[in-house]
Amino acid sequence: MQIHQTDPGTLLYVDGHSLKAKHGNGNPSLIAGAEYISGYREGIGLWARFEFITSFVQLDRDKIVAVDRHNSCLRLISLNQTRTWQYSGICKDGGGFLTKRYGEPNGIIKDNQRLDILLVTDEAQHAILELHTESKKITTFYQNNVMSAFWPKMIVQHSLTGDLYLTVQSMIYRINYSSRQLRYIAGGSTMGFADGSFPKARFNHPTGILLVDEGKTILVADQPNGSVRKLYTDDQTTRTICRKKYGRAFGGPAVCGLDNPYSLLVNGTDLLIGEHQRIRSEERRVGKECRSRWS
Repeated sequence: MQIHQTDPGTLLYVDGHSLKAKHGNGNPSLIAGAEYISGYREGIGLWARFEFITSFVQLDRDKIVAVDRHNSCLRLISLNQTRTWQYSGICKDGGGFLTKRYGEPNGIIKDNQRLDILLVTDEAQHAILELHTESKKITTFYQNNVMSAFWPKMIVQHSLTGDLYLTVQSMIYRINYSSRQLRYIAGGSTMGFADGSFPKARFNHPTGILLVDEGKTILVADQPNGSVRKLYTDDQTTRTICRKKYGRAFGGPAVCGLDNPYSLLVNGTDLLIGEHQRIRSEERRVGKECRSRWS
C-alpha cells in the first residue's frame, strides 16, 4: 500500500480501491472510494470509485492528487469534503495516451525546484511528465524511447540538487535535473535478488524509493523479493533489511520478513513500510533496524 504523512501523527494510505486516514492510535477513517469495489466515479466518500491508486501527493492541507493508474488519469481528493473529482487526463476507457494524455501513470511528486509542477512517471510513454498545476498543461520532462525497458515506476527527488531517482524494472537510475541526463546507479538487466556492489546487485520490479541521510543512502522497496534494500552511495554497496521472502515475522534481519513491501516513509527515527495489507514500523537506529511492530 502507498502511505503518506500529513499532519504529525496522521497517515494517509491506500487500502484496496480506497484512500483512508489514520490519526495517531485511533481507528482508520475512510476518505474516498470503496475498499473492495473498483471502477470510475466522482463523488463523496464511499461513492467515489478508483481502479488502482498507485501513488498520491498532497497539494495543500486539503487537497490530494492521486494517480489512478488503470483509469489512466489523475484524481483530485478533498480531505475536508471527502469529495473526488477528475484532475488531469481523460478518465474512463477509450482512446490511446495521445488522447487521454496518460498511458500507464505510476508515481507522482511535487517538483521542489518549481513549485507549480507535479512530476508523473508514465510507463507506457517511457517518460516523466510535467503537470503545470495552474494551467493543467502537460509537458515532458524526460522521455526515453531508445531503451525498450525504460518503464519508470516510482520517483523521488533530492531536496538540494533536484535530481530525480527512479525505480525502473530491475534497476535504479538517477536523472540530473539540470542536464536531464539519465545515469545508472545499481542493478542489472535480469531480475533477481543479490546484495553487494551496485553492478552486482539484483532487484525484482522494485517500487517505492526514498532518500535518507542527505541522499547518501537510497532505500528501495523490492516488492516481489519481500525486502527493503539499502543502497549506500559512499561505498556503492547494497544491503538488505529483512531477508525472509513473503514473511510476516519480527526480529533481526536474518529472521524478519515483509509481505510485498510497496512504499516507504520516514517518520522520526522509524521507517514506515507500506506492505500488502499493513504498515510496518522499522526502527532506523543502528542495530535495531528490524525490531518491528504492525501499525
